[in-house]
Amino acid sequence: MEQKITKNIKKIYNHICNMGVSKNLSIFITVLFSTVLLLIFFALPQVLPKYSNHIFGGYQSFVIPYDAEIIDNQIYKKIVWIEDINIDDIDTYTFLAIKDPTTELVTIEKVFSYDEESREIITSPDGVIANRTSYDDIDGAYIKESSSLGIFYYYVSRPLGLIVMSVCFAGALAIGYIVFVKNEQ
Repeated sequence: MEQKITKNIKKIYNHICNMGVSKNLSIFITVLFSTVLLLIFFALPQVLPKYSNHIFGGYQSFVIPYDAEIIDNQIYKKIVWIEDINIDDIDTYTFLAIKDPTTELVTIEKVFSYDEESREIITSPDGVIANRTSYDDIDGAYIKESSSLGIFYYYVSRPLGLIVMSVCFAGALAIGYIVFVKNEQ
């Protein structure tokens, strides 16, 4: 898919170059088009969450990790990847993202047993404390912690991050236009 996008960008660039515009203007238009595509990519989790979930094989969430460290009476959260899970796929020792309905906090907990009749599972956030959790409180299955690039993507794909990134792109494009295109004319 990446090769197809690259080919399309090259076609657009060649088409613009053949229109009789300057090389700097054609480069600026190509960069502008690429910037818009990048902003659409960043906005995908906000605009089309189901489609984004399908593309990335899950979604990112800010959670309390399994066996979380408590430092100075504070629990530090992490950004992790979570995928949707079918209730039939739950097995013992599976790590699940459990959403507390009262506080809306999501924790990663390990499954120790489950009861399909009562639709409850027994989980533990640290291997010591046991919680009885309803199937309805399961947010998904834990996949992995996010990398540095994933953490950047998480923050940029939120509304405030989109605004900040849009302003940065607009500023960079304005400077590029003034330096390369306007000075050429």
